[in-house]
Amino acid sequence: MKKKSVIKLPFPELLYPYSPVAKPMPPPSISSVCDEPLTTVTFSCSLIPYLLGILEVYRYKDSFTGTDTEKTIAVGVMRQLMEVLAMSGCGCDDKVIIRRINPETGEVEISEDDGATWTTDPASIYTQATRAVPLSGENGDVKKCEAANNVIEHMKDLQLEYAGMIGEINTITDMVIAVVVAGVALLFAGVVAAALITLITPILSKAFEIARMLIGTTTAAYNAMFTEEAWTVTRCILYCNVSEDGSFSQGAWSAVQAELKSELGSGTTQAGANLASMVDVWGKVGLDNAARIGSGTEGNCDDCACANTCAEKYQIYQLDAAHGEILEYGDNFIIAACGAGGYLTLEAINYNDCCYVNSIEVLTGTGFATAFETCGIEPSPPWTPTTPIEECCSIMEFQFTVNGTIKIFIDNCP
Repeated sequence: MKKKSVIKLPFPELLYPYSPVAKPMPPPSISSVCDEPLTTVTFSCSLIPYLLGILEVYRYKDSFTGTDTEKTIAVGVMRQLMEVLAMSGCGCDDKVIIRRINPETGEVEISEDDGATWTTDPASIYTQATRAVPLSGENGDVKKCEAANNVIEHMKDLQLEYAGMIGEINTITDMVIAVVVAGVALLFAGVVAAALITLITPILSKAFEIARMLIGTTTAAYNAMFTEEAWTVTRCILYCNVSEDGSFSQGAWSAVQAELKSELGSGTTQAGANLASMVDVWGKVGLDNAARIGSGTEGNCDDCACANTCAEKYQIYQLDAAHGEILEYGDNFIIAACGAGGYLTLEAINYNDCCYVNSIEVLTGTGFATAFETCGIEPSPPWTPTTPIEECCSIMEFQFTVNGTIKIFIDNCP
């Protein structure tokens, strides 16, 4: 009599959560998703989230056989493929449209010339989003605090909603979609099913890391990140970056994320990264909506120690120590001295959040030359060789033939 084996082969359908592979696979013999031979497949955009879910397992080295280098290359190819799918165009004509998320603005952009030029996608979720009515009342500190408190209300609501997903959603694809759908509630009302999936597909990549963390944590551990101290710090970050009319500039949207990660942690198991992810998914329009909708009574902003002026957004260029020294930050000015070789170079701490140069006064020294870089452009020398006056600058550079000091009068960018 033939004995039956008691060993069950690990077919994918026997694994839970279900996996598209049961054992490591040989790595593909390419180093880029664009290596030949190439193929073209046309399918519904609504399937993209499901394909991304199937590919998720291949973002880890232990899904492949081979050497560590071969595994690293294979993982890179799979991540590149997922990005191409998430950012791909959707259509059946001959025009190839590719999409990306602009790393500085968070906007979905399209290119019709293979990435040579990029424009804001008119069909993106941020372009089509509903914009809330601005806060009423007089501009100033009271309105700034009201806006910050409104954002805190929405962040707390999202935190509770995310906590409720833990243990209930067990696949990365479903968790990514759930996280993004919850986040974009501030952008749309009444958009459901396929229409919403199509709109959120290009921004799903913003939520991968947080979604993976939610699957791997517990409700108690997740909620423990968000202490009262964390909410107080967050309120002050928002208060110090919001404009007096209760809205956020593009640079402030970026600065809020950077400061949350800097002050509350950039790891996925830390409050800063989780809160920054909410702001990232919202985009600037969602952050503005969050600031405009709510009771505005969450907490007090009187103890928020904001930077006094726009001047404190600048530091000495960090490439080396030869680029001068800041002597004084004033209400509307910076006084600084040049370093070795007569150079003085100032850089915005966040190159998307800059100041407008009204005028320049040379206090000491002679032989004066200037250059600058426009706000929003990642600094990369050489700079534009002309005066920064009447410009919003991420970089300001000055050179003296005889060592000197300079006073730069600045204001918020218009």
